[in-house]
Amino acid sequence: MLDQSDIDVTYDRPESYIDYLNQRGISKENIFKDYYTKEFKFDAGKLKSGQVKEIKIPFKNTSSDDYIKITAVNEICSCLKADFPEGDAGKFKPGETKAGTVKFDTKGLSGKIRRPIEVRTFTNRKEINYLIWIQAEISK
Repeated sequence: MLDQSDIDVTYDRPESYIDYLNQRGISKENIFKDYYTKEFKFDAGKLKSGQVKEIKIPFKNTSSDDYIKITAVNEICSCLKADFPEGDAGKFKPGETKAGTVKFDTKGLSGKIRRPIEVRTFTNRKEINYLIWIQAEISK
């Protein structure tokens, strides 16, 4: 599990990610307990500034009896462009895997970078929200 210092990152909005969530009615204390059900990290490795890296992110429905539907994908930084099947195209049966891609544009970035993507899903029983961290070490 990530700690508070890991999630209070800044991105290309004036407020921190925590402030962004607070504006949506999610308190700092309840981010993982009440809102994000699962979190994942994808390491893009060592990249050069200006490079665009495409990362494939698979989602597998591990349920034995519930469908899952991707209802929304939110990139928190303009350096990320996510392409995930949403709505009916993002609905998949138990055991089925679908993949999305994220393009990570490192232009203007350097050092160790971590940026989040929010993926919201729904089963026939509940909402499941994922926080996907894209991280890389970027050199000039």
